[in-house]
Amino acid sequence: MKKKTIFLGLACIVTMTAIFFLQPAPKLRMPDRQAVNPVIGDLSFKASHLAAPGANTDEVARVRTHLAFAEGQLRGASVAHLSAQQRARRALMLDLLHAYWTAGIFPRNFDYPGERRPCFIDREGRICAVGYLVEQTAGCAAAEAINQKHQYKDLLAMNDPALDTWVASSGLSKFECALIQPSYGWTPSLEPTYVSPEQTLATAALAGTTMSLIGLNGLQMLKGKQARFVPIAGIVTGAAQLGLGIGMIPSALDDNLWNPTYPQRQHALAMMNIGLGTSSILLSTYNLITNRKPKEKPLALNAYAYPAGQRNMAMGLALSKRF
Repeated sequence: MKKKTIFLGLACIVTMTAIFFLQPAPKLRMPDRQAVNPVIGDLSFKASHLAAPGANTDEVARVRTHLAFAEGQLRGASVAHLSAQQRARRALMLDLLHAYWTAGIFPRNFDYPGERRPCFIDREGRICAVGYLVEQTAGCAAAEAINQKHQYKDLLAMNDPALDTWVASSGLSKFECALIQPSYGWTPSLEPTYVSPEQTLATAALAGTTMSLIGLNGLQMLKGKQARFVPIAGIVTGAAQLGLGIGMIPSALDDNLWNPTYPQRQHALAMMNIGLGTSSILLSTYNLITNRKPKEKPLALNAYAYPAGQRNMAMGLALSKRF
């Protein structure tokens, strides 16, 4: 009984270890280069559509949604700290921003196809939102000069006195300009990890069955019951869950745990299936092998006592044979 209890405990430890430790290695913290804006990410799209953008999201609609959201946020911000001249300048900038995103002509990211990047002015002459504000208020030369130095940089990373001078006169802060600045170049292959409904449903069904059979196997071992159906069922469902987990492991040659495109959720689900399936097979096999029905002895010799007269006891032997 003690050995069975110890084995049951070890089986539980194996299961938890498989689920916890066989997860993907943590990815290095890197900037989110799939978000439309480095300051608020995809908050604009999520607020407007109640969902994250996907591979089929139209690029123009996505940028337009962000700029409309940014305009709304900036128009609603407090301007009590600004002078009357700065407020007028700010209102002009927001009117220009509105005209810009309504037109819907945005630059493209030609040089970083694997990620989203801001682009001040692209090689075909399309200008970004902040660049448009500079161009309309400080001239084309000022916008071109900034583009020459900082074409693909985040605005907060631009260390440029001319840009800082323009920001100071715009009625906007540099942070607010960075909130406006979109990035371009959505890559469908870098869409958030997706696990198919079929895999999720199969995992849920098998995990529930497997965990129930693990518990039943443990109870059977502790109580010494002899039913063979439970361990056999545990082996079968464990094998099915193990196979499901192995089949779910991403197999693309360029996949690795440090790649930001690696399907982390699918890997985690696969490892859980492998851990539970393996544990069920081990525990059920042990139960099937060790929990056999004891054989009855064909020949038995027993001693017993019986009364023999007043205050006397006698001993006797009984020999029995089973056929």
